[in-house]
Amino acid sequence: MSMRWIGTIALGAALCAGGAQASEPTQEVLSSWAGPYIGAHIGYGWGKNEWRDFIDPVNPPNVVPGPDADFALRGVLGGGQIGYNWQFGSTVFGIEAAASAANINGTGDNAPNPIFAGGCLQQNDCNTKIQAFGTLTARIGTVVDRALVYAKGGAAWGVAKHSTGASDPDFPNDPYANYSASVDQTRWGWTIGAGIEYALAPGWSAKLEYNYIDLGKDQATFRYQPDQSFAARADSELSLHTVTLGVNYRFGE
Repeated sequence: MSMRWIGTIALGAALCAGGAQASEPTQEVLSSWAGPYIGAHIGYGWGKNEWRDFIDPVNPPNVVPGPDADFALRGVLGGGQIGYNWQFGSTVFGIEAAASAANINGTGDNAPNPIFAGGCLQQNDCNTKIQAFGTLTARIGTVVDRALVYAKGGAAWGVAKHSTGASDPDFPNDPYANYSASVDQTRWGWTIGAGIEYALAPGWSAKLEYNYIDLGKDQATFRYQPDQSFAARADSELSLHTVTLGVNYRFGE
């Protein structure tokens, strides 16, 4: 065998060996999800708020049991997440804390003539705005090639602002026909969700995630300004769906 052929074979073997060595770290990066990570997300949320069991705490005989108003909430959100994963073969366990600022709001009433025929909390339209929310969850998933498919569940919290009141355009300066009130609430509840996360490069991944968040039932009391001879109290039941796109960076890659 000539020296030319020997050199060609040696060069080919060296290239193959180098290619095999280069592919090993890449495969390891794509299959390893263990360790801490941090990231950010944006998304869209929708849900509903249901008011029921109205009572005037200033005039207790004024009671309207049952549903009062039920209206949809919609809007955008954005925030961040931090977590830690443990991996055993193709199975991944993790914990994650996430928080979002939000502008998810809606308005509704339950009567065609709310000033005289009831309406939301016996007044004009009600408005609810979810200003922020967050979750603390456990995750479990399985690795499929470059992807991690997972489910999650745990605790949730939310900050909501409720507003209501009345206005009469025929008497704009009458304090007894034009008044308002708002209540800020921090709510606690639970969440379940699922998602898929895809490895893009060493340490980096992108994800698509859905969550259902139930913030339960809580009571709110409205005392109007300017001062009125009546008030409003009712139970609010609040729930939310979210879809988010996010990016994570895993440390220690």
